[in-house]
Amino acid sequence: MSWIEAVLARPAQREPDQKLTPKLALSLLTSGEYWRFERASQESTHLPPRRDSQGHISEPSWALVFAFSLVNDSTLTEEGLNVLSEVVSSPEVREDPEMAAVANAFAARGLSRLNLFRQAISVIQAALDELAFHSLARLFLQQQLTIYLADADRYKEALHSARQARRFLNSWKHGNSDAYPPSQQEIWLGLSEAVESNIRLLTNVTSRHPKHDSTFSGEPNKYWMTRNTVLEVGFSTYVRDSFDDKLRVTLGRSSSRFSERESPRTALTTFLFESELAGYYRRVLVARSLLGKQQVVELDLADETRIRNCTHLIRYSRDTKSYEKFLKFLIAGGPLPTLAEEVLRAADSLGWPPRKEDFIALKVAGSLLHESVAGRALSVLIDMPTQEHVRDLNSAYLADAYIWPAIRSLIPVAGAHTEVSRKMREVASVAGAHAFSELVSTARVIDWSQVSEDEKTAWVSWIESDKSDDASLLEQEIAQALANVGNMGPLGRYYSKDTDLTITEVATLIDFGSGNTQFRVPSSVANRVSGSLKSELDELMLDASRGSYSYGVVDSVLLAGIFSSQYPDHSIWQKIREVILHPRVSTSQKSGLFEWISRNPEALPSDFTLQEEDRSHLLGREEDWMGEGTRFSALRLLCALNVLPQEDVAEQLMNLATSGSANERVEAARTLPIARYSTPIIWRLTILDMLTRDPSPLVRSHAGAALGAIYRDWDLSDTREIDSIVRRCLESDGVWVPLRTLHGLLREINRKVPIDISEFKESVSLLASNHVDHLIRDAAKRLLRSAGD
Repeated sequence: MSWIEAVLARPAQREPDQKLTPKLALSLLTSGEYWRFERASQESTHLPPRRDSQGHISEPSWALVFAFSLVNDSTLTEEGLNVLSEVVSSPEVREDPEMAAVANAFAARGLSRLNLFRQAISVIQAALDELAFHSLARLFLQQQLTIYLADADRYKEALHSARQARRFLNSWKHGNSDAYPPSQQEIWLGLSEAVESNIRLLTNVTSRHPKHDSTFSGEPNKYWMTRNTVLEVGFSTYVRDSFDDKLRVTLGRSSSRFSERESPRTALTTFLFESELAGYYRRVLVARSLLGKQQVVELDLADETRIRNCTHLIRYSRDTKSYEKFLKFLIAGGPLPTLAEEVLRAADSLGWPPRKEDFIALKVAGSLLHESVAGRALSVLIDMPTQEHVRDLNSAYLADAYIWPAIRSLIPVAGAHTEVSRKMREVASVAGAHAFSELVSTARVIDWSQVSEDEKTAWVSWIESDKSDDASLLEQEIAQALANVGNMGPLGRYYSKDTDLTITEVATLIDFGSGNTQFRVPSSVANRVSGSLKSELDELMLDASRGSYSYGVVDSVLLAGIFSSQYPDHSIWQKIREVILHPRVSTSQKSGLFEWISRNPEALPSDFTLQEEDRSHLLGREEDWMGEGTRFSALRLLCALNVLPQEDVAEQLMNLATSGSANERVEAARTLPIARYSTPIIWRLTILDMLTRDPSPLVRSHAGAALGAIYRDWDLSDTREIDSIVRRCLESDGVWVPLRTLHGLLREINRKVPIDISEFKESVSLLASNHVDHLIRDAAKRLLRSAGD
């Protein structure tokens, strides 16, 4: 058995009297036959490797086996690299090209696990220079080079490397195949499938006219027939379902059961080993994704090394959806130091062409960056070209869809409001329809009071210029933003024109009026708007009766309710009542209004009533094709109106709070502050205390947000019981729980609830000065200022 065979071939069944050699030991390890290795190594005196009196390794071949086991342990990778550096420099290895190739491949693997791809590539390139052209060792290393170049996004160089590997294969097929024993000929055939797959994949990435390329195509040849077990036994489906289940519980999505199947970790690790060592990049990506997800399922959140390894595997699997889910999982409940490292890596590696994973990390966790780093990353993003189609290993995508969410995440940290505004205006002048929704969302994040006067004047000129209909929503958003900082000119164009307003223009005026109570449109405009809204509601009910549904950017039912609170109109409330009781109108078109009334019950006219049968209808559990029914939002509405018996409210809230669904426990936390007229204060606090200890950070965060409302009805002479719960939430790991708890306290203080924060002021001060997340620091500082007023 050669060293290359030891790495790439499965070992034959060991005879009872067969001696354990270094090559056989390595073959057992790379094939995942750990039980055979453990049993055989117990009979050996060579592991761990022995050293001579001067401390040098006396048996480099055994040290190579030992180093492989270290490199593949995420906690011992650096130690393994140190052993390999000694192995590579030993005379035995220098005289054996195959052993040197294997040692250098393992060293490159260890470097790649530490994100040192440039060094990994250099190691492989240097090793290739020492090998003969017609050798299996050279093909082996060429495959390794292809993988690391692709991991580094150097796709054209990776394609060149893959084509070079094909030349080796063609040379072998046309004259050298008989020179190799049958065992090595089988390896050549296995590598040929990997090479051709790599060429198809990389050609697709670098081509101007990409074609769909499935993960696995065609029948595997003899070499790979025994290496498809991971896919055949269903580990792929099991791992995906288990990973999704764990993240759904954390992020508040619906849960599913875990399978009772035995953990596939060993099989997946072997799947990754074999795919990487053979250089089969498609299989490498699948194996990384599966192994990363499997490790997340069993993850100990106190083990930052393991978390780092999971992040590395999922990031370099190019499974961007799972990568984003995992980062959200970390930012929800921590630990944050590892996530901060990941987003810092993304900020430092930004460039063009971009990597989708960098955008995602900045979008999810940009608030963890230091101001200077966020500013540097934001400058890079602003300078990136937009309206560009970019290709990665999986698909082509529009850069705008990833650049703008990353920019929005960095604005609160880095500022640069004028620079972002200027970038938006430049893009708006040439943007297609797809870009305007991103620009509208970004406009809502900008602090327009920080934008320069010249820039705001330039936006006025843009509003007055001719542009496509696609730009109308952005125009209305900018007009409202300028009005909020004192320039009413652009907004005045909507209520001063003679023609009817569009529904989005109506929404802009009403939205501005919600935050500026002194603003009111002329009565003639209000009458036209009232008629327009009633027509919208009639059309909505007519469409629903016909079984057709149309959805736009405006919730016309909610809009009608807010308008009627600003411009009292009894006829609109009659129409609203018809809509919310209409059995065919989708629940998603009612719940927005219910939530708004729950927060503003005083907006309802005194003669607006709901009969008992109406209440039963709204609280029904029936789901329509667009949602889960109105029962949660309707429960909050009826609690706010205080029209339900106390025992009914208590029963429903208890059922929600003890539900097996994290979503329903969230609904309990959201409803408890509104049920103040229907349930005793001590009962509500007891339920919230239980929910703040929930395993899901989503549930805990909503419970923390509800705590502030408890102070409204509590005896403020002794708030120690509430204060202790608040303190625990503020000291929670992750971002969601402390941030929502701070926002809940701020909301109540802004409502003039006299909350004394002295019992947990130290915790707030620590958040304000030391927390890694900018949003938490900012909210804590605002709470300290508000409580001090």
